[in-house]
Amino acid sequence: MVYICRAPDVPGKFDNSKAVELKVPNGPIRGKLVRGETIEFDDPDHPGQKKVVTPEDVIGGGHEGAVSDQAGYGRESS
Repeated sequence: MVYICRAPDVPGKFDNSKAVELKVPNGPIRGKLVRGETIEFDDPDHPGQKKVVTPEDVIGGGHEGAVSDQAGYGRESS
């Protein structure tokens, strides 16, 4: 019998400097990015237009959880 165990994924870290570079406003809208939501807001560089920022634009360094396997040897049934 083999057991395969997988740890939860490790989330990435919010990169504030990237958010500032993309002109993401401070406040709850940044929390949406951290929760994995894409945001849309008024583009300060282009009045009347919207800017879309995805979590991938400002969050980095995450990775999949570790995986391990355990082999167990039991008695054979007769």
